[in-house]
Amino acid sequence: MLAILGDLHGDKQRLLQAVCAAYDEGASAILGVGDNGWLPDWEGITVKFPLPFFTVCGNHEHWQYIVQHMDYNRPVPLSKNYYYCPRGSSLKIDGLNIGFLGGATSVDSGIQKQYKVWSPHEVLTWEQAKRLQSPVDVLITHCPPQGTIDRHLDPHNLSRFGQSIYWKDPCSEVVEFTWKRLGYPQLFCGHLHRPIHDGNRIRVLGEAECILYHRTGHEYPPSPFHLFGSPPSSL
Repeated sequence: MLAILGDLHGDKQRLLQAVCAAYDEGASAILGVGDNGWLPDWEGITVKFPLPFFTVCGNHEHWQYIVQHMDYNRPVPLSKNYYYCPRGSSLKIDGLNIGFLGGATSVDSGIQKQYKVWSPHEVLTWEQAKRLQSPVDVLITHCPPQGTIDRHLDPHNLSRFGQSIYWKDPCSEVVEFTWKRLGYPQLFCGHLHRPIHDGNRIRVLGEAECILYHRTGHEYPPSPFHLFGSPPSSL
């Protein structure tokens, strides 16, 4: 059994709470969808973790601690029990092949100052996505596939961020294509700061939401159990 955790935005106490709750429920590991904001002083928290935390990057990170690891093909420990999973890397937990594709384009990058609010390192590229090969049972991304965004978000809200209603995040299009190429594995993501069930294969986690993912054999859909956070919408 795995636990999945939504965007944290620097809330390391919430991370500790999630890890401990997941451990109490019998999870083998906890997987993060990015936007954690890890800093070296988190070592004092992560050393207390009773199980490992594996996470992708989002679009809001302290990139100086991540960028040197982005071309690795395996999870990289940033501190005790805290692992950054580069784009296109994978690992096996409880017999499940987990693939990782972090990153997203900041929708407000056109109106915000580079490196202060957004960074070019945040963007998931096609080359990075090509590293990830089958089999993949569970795909962890930061941004949702473009189809999920089209079905659940009003494009008129993009004007708040200086974008036209026709703007699309190129990272979401990379995720969409890769998810289909891999055979539609179970996908968990964040970025939207609201919980969404998009069919039975795509689950968007709300901010700091934590769920458990159960799988028996190859049966779908999964049966997430909410540890904390708001319930998902079924739009």
